[in-house]
Amino acid sequence: MVLPSAATALTMVTMLFVEGRREQIRLRLALDDERLSAAKVTGELAAASEIQAGMLIPRANLATINPRVEVDAVLLPARTVGGDLYDAFMADHYRLCFLVGDVTGKGVPAALFMALAKALAHSTLAGAAEALEDGDDDLGPSDDLGAAVAAIGAELSRNNSEAMAISLLVGLLDLGTGRLQLVNAGHDDPVLILPDGKVVDLTLEGGPPLCAAEGYVYPVETHQLPPGAALVCVTDGVTEAQGPTGDLFGRKRMRTALHKHADAQALTEIVDALVAAVRTFEAKGEPSDDLAVLALRRR
Repeated sequence: MVLPSAATALTMVTMLFVEGRREQIRLRLALDDERLSAAKVTGELAAASEIQAGMLIPRANLATINPRVEVDAVLLPARTVGGDLYDAFMADHYRLCFLVGDVTGKGVPAALFMALAKALAHSTLAGAAEALEDGDDDLGPSDDLGAAVAAIGAELSRNNSEAMAISLLVGLLDLGTGRLQLVNAGHDDPVLILPDGKVVDLTLEGGPPLCAAEGYVYPVETHQLPPGAALVCVTDGVTEAQGPTGDLFGRKRMRTALHKHADAQALTEIVDALVAAVRTFEAKGEPSDDLAVLALRRR
């Protein structure tokens, strides 16, 4: 009786061992497939990140836009790709057009909407400036800027099934007179660094983000940028950066960081100092949002 029982037990153990080996091989193959898929996704995201970065003007090129103005910008996505954007270009022979924006959400959907918004904003603003330069006197520069921002919002709202929105700050700076025209669509107000080193908020009336209120007429607000003064525009990745205890970086810390380096000879030093202050405040924690800074200073 013992021998048959032992044989049966041995057979069962052998079968369990074989089945266990089969399951181990199956799991290993599944793990290999998952790793291969993850590597493919990582590669695709890396390629998307390179394409997205290629849509933005490199820092070295920003410095050569016009000898009468110093321009600098950085963009650091919280993930591989993000929804923040910036742009700067000469609208005509004497006016600099610039913008900074922040798409709702993060990751790939925000990155796709960012790419659309960046291309649309550039073409719309450049086309509006060209029409004005060609002698269309029906619209003045202020009306033209407001109409252009409204057109950007209307076009982005078309076929926007995901109901995404974007905050956008658009400006036109006359490099000769320092006349600064701004349209704020739900974005953080910019900051002024005055020639004496004083840092102040430039409070704007503004309006809601684009795609959030169809048909809204955004006001064009006019200010003056003295020679030597700098305008710093940021996304909420700066002001809403979180520290280890959950508190936010805020505008006060931003003004303090800018004031400490207000006398820097190069605008890049001021921008890098602000980014470094944010990262120090986060204490090496994972960023909660994309971060973008665009600054310009009249020479």
